[in-house]
Amino acid sequence: MVYQIFSDDSYSDEFYTVAGYIAPVAVWEEFGPTWFAVLKERPRLGFYRTSDALALKGPFAPAGADLSVQVCAPEAQCTPRSPRSIGAPACGFYRDIRKTVQ
Repeated sequence: MVYQIFSDDSYSDEFYTVAGYIAPVAVWEEFGPTWFAVLKERPRLGFYRTSDALALKGPFAPAGADLSVQVCAPEAQCTPRSPRSIGAPACGFYRDIRKTVQ
């Protein structure tokens, strides 16, 4: 079975976080059209970042929490679900990661 991962990272002066979702390719193939349909629903955003939705920044700033809930709820509903899928979060101190990489 072939697996595919989607991951994203973020960092600040203090923390580094990364999260991903691992699922069989067949699950992602089913998820893709569902996700694109959610993105086309109104209100349409030029881009989507969870950190903006949670912090009410970027396209979420003018509309506030109502828009965040309106966009994030459908997103959560279409997240791939499979017994062979897993979400994988991680967080660390950015200073420690910089030491390791250097």
